[in-house]
Amino acid sequence: MRLLDYKLPLLLILSIFPEFFALAQDYLDDGLYYYNRGLYYTAAGSFKRAIEDNPQNYRAHFYLANCYMKISEEERNSPTLIRKAIDEYLLALKIYPDFEDALFYLGIAYFKINDFHNASKCFDKVIQLNPKEIAAYYNIGLCFYNLKDFKKAKYYLEKYLVNKKKSDEYTENARALLKKISGENFNNVENEISLGSENIAYPLDYIYMNNITSYFNEDRGRYRKHLGVDIKAPAGALVYAIADGVVTWAWHDGGYGLKVMIDHGSLVTVYAHLSEISVNYGQKVRKGQVIGKVGDTGNATGSHLHFEVIKDGKYVDPLNFLGLR
Repeated sequence: MRLLDYKLPLLLILSIFPEFFALAQDYLDDGLYYYNRGLYYTAAGSFKRAIEDNPQNYRAHFYLANCYMKISEEERNSPTLIRKAIDEYLLALKIYPDFEDALFYLGIAYFKINDFHNASKCFDKVIQLNPKEIAAYYNIGLCFYNLKDFKKAKYYLEKYLVNKKKSDEYTENARALLKKISGENFNNVENEISLGSENIAYPLDYIYMNNITSYFNEDRGRYRKHLGVDIKAPAGALVYAIADGVVTWAWHDGGYGLKVMIDHGSLVTVYAHLSEISVNYGQKVRKGQVIGKVGDTGNATGSHLHFEVIKDGKYVDPLNFLGLR
């Protein structure tokens, strides 16, 4: 998406106090230099300095938020970093409420932490500002799909397909979701799944304590603790859904590499660093169904499965959940 230029209020301020804001502009330019070269930590420092010198610099807030989002991808979508990004996007929008790019990426940030309600509000505002921004139709369609509002999901996904000129993985996903919406009843899985439940399967053919290479809540430094467990396994080993559910993510996701996320109704499971994905977004899966293969995509050192369990919105120790502790 194109970045918007400074608007009149800030231009007037700059004209009145040009020397005061020249330094902030220098920091912004430095930040953009590093940002465009993928040096996001260094860029973030420059954007912070620009904000210190001029708290009304909404572009600095916007790019600082983008830095947090980029760094979060290296940290397996760290919720802490994503929330920092959300705070900066909101500050940019407080200064400039119709900043279309900030609204769009704020929606993406909310989506990544499963706040589909607020994400949908962001994409709706983008559409109001720019009805030709077709990516917003796709994204808001996914939001309503995850919110189980299939009538609205159908409306926006159809609008997306009408306006999309070329076929790609997103048009295929949209068509697949529309087919699912039309042909099936998408209620959440009703069977309650509990810790150590017999209703679950292992995500791999075998899991022993001596092939757990990284544990839940293990301190990984920098921004957050480990949100799952890493299970050493040979490349190409089959990965299974632990219970019945609906696939809510089935593509690459930054540091996670190829990732599958499944909504089981009472909980969500995540399978990352896959070499291959065998399911599609929106697909219903059964306990023990193959969903992919072990790999080392994303930020991975060696072939393994990164496995997470999220129950009632909180990460829990997968080993306790699997009855291995």
